[in-house]
Amino acid sequence: MDIKKIEQKDLILRLLARREYYLPIILFLSAFLVRLGAMAVSDNFAGHQPMLKLITALHILKKASFFENIHYQHLPFYLYSLVVSIGLGKEQILAGRFLSLLFGSLSVVSFYYLIKLLFDRKTAFYSSLLIGLYPPHILKSIITLPNTMALFFIIGSLYFMMKRKLVLSALFIGLASGYDYLAWAFIATLTLFILIHESEPPRKKIKNALLFFSIAAFFPVIWILLIKYKTGNYYLFYNNFLSGDTFSKVLFGIMLNVQTLVGNLYKYPFPGMFLLAIYGLFWSLLRKKHGALIFWILSLAVFAGLGVFRQEISVFSPGELCLSLLLIPFVIEGSSSILKLLRVNVGRGMYAVIFFLCLGLLSNFATMRPVLPEKVKAVSCWLKKNLTPDDLIFIDKDKDGYYSTIVMLSRLPPGNFCFFDGNEEQQLDERGQGKKRYHIVTNESELFSLDKDVQIIAEFDTYKIFVFKN
Repeated sequence: MDIKKIEQKDLILRLLARREYYLPIILFLSAFLVRLGAMAVSDNFAGHQPMLKLITALHILKKASFFENIHYQHLPFYLYSLVVSIGLGKEQILAGRFLSLLFGSLSVVSFYYLIKLLFDRKTAFYSSLLIGLYPPHILKSIITLPNTMALFFIIGSLYFMMKRKLVLSALFIGLASGYDYLAWAFIATLTLFILIHESEPPRKKIKNALLFFSIAAFFPVIWILLIKYKTGNYYLFYNNFLSGDTFSKVLFGIMLNVQTLVGNLYKYPFPGMFLLAIYGLFWSLLRKKHGALIFWILSLAVFAGLGVFRQEISVFSPGELCLSLLLIPFVIEGSSSILKLLRVNVGRGMYAVIFFLCLGLLSNFATMRPVLPEKVKAVSCWLKKNLTPDDLIFIDKDKDGYYSTIVMLSRLPPGNFCFFDGNEEQQLDERGQGKKRYHIVTNESELFSLDKDVQIIAEFDTYKIFVFKN
């Protein structure tokens, strides 16, 4: 849409036409302030991963050996970004959260430019406004996870791909691949996109695809070889993926994963938004528009369903977030087409639609924000006040992941914590000589016996803290 040729009756369009150079700053500041407020009323919790990332980064600070710190669950670009952030901020938890906050806000701006390129300025503005208030994106922007950093580079790669700047696109997606395994899916998707959508002779397409892939896949190939060298096998991938004897199971798994993905997108943040997106997507298909974005969405959905990576590697959740964001412009398209069918003034009608969508998003955040149970905070506070860096603490790896939060919030050395994995006595022999020993259990866990008397010294709801008598 050429915004200078439209009738100047729409306030939003007038502002975009005359003051667009202010818009990226406004979008960034508004997204930043919303996320800063959300961070103030929530905790750094989304299972065990956020605190585990911080614990690993702190370990790197103490023992800066790249090879020894290689682990398939933690991609290095994010870990070393955390190390730098903690070093500059001199604070462990807030430094990691601020890194996510910064890139989460920047990704709103980069998303505006991508959608402006694919659709128009007004759709880009409304989409960015919704993302700024989108609860799943806000949540990922206020906890210590690599999702928003990877998302910023992924969006940048898509933008440069549509601008036909293949080297820049490859560099951006290559950077993203060092933050989140989800970016590996986009390397394959964009390589295929070049072969299918490029309006070049076949030989030129193949040359461009090879150039893009050789740059973008450089880090993933190196990382796979490093994992292979350290562990002795290709530890990243599901062992039976697409093997002949389990093809039916794989096919069933794909269908189940896609069904779960669609179900989650329907539920969160609320069904009406998803239905508008699906309607807008089919409307665009019928008009043969926005083929590039539809191709990326479908490819990402298929990859999420394939289940290529091991179960411990989180790809499904980041893929779900990325898919939901790519669907948002179709929410605007679907709303606009419905208003036209109802013969409602599209300009005024869209104001009402955006207003109610924003209200719905804000109300959903209240139920989705991450808050730690008081008992977890109480246990962490007790350990911080009563234990010393020389004490040894045994703790269960609970399914909710609270153990990693207790380790971080206690401010005790992570190396002083031992986890129950069947080798308790060996850990005690190796690390417990001359140390005072404590054991944190829940009502559901069992207190293992070391032929020593134990005494309960603190209790917080389901948590009980025992000390071993000398």
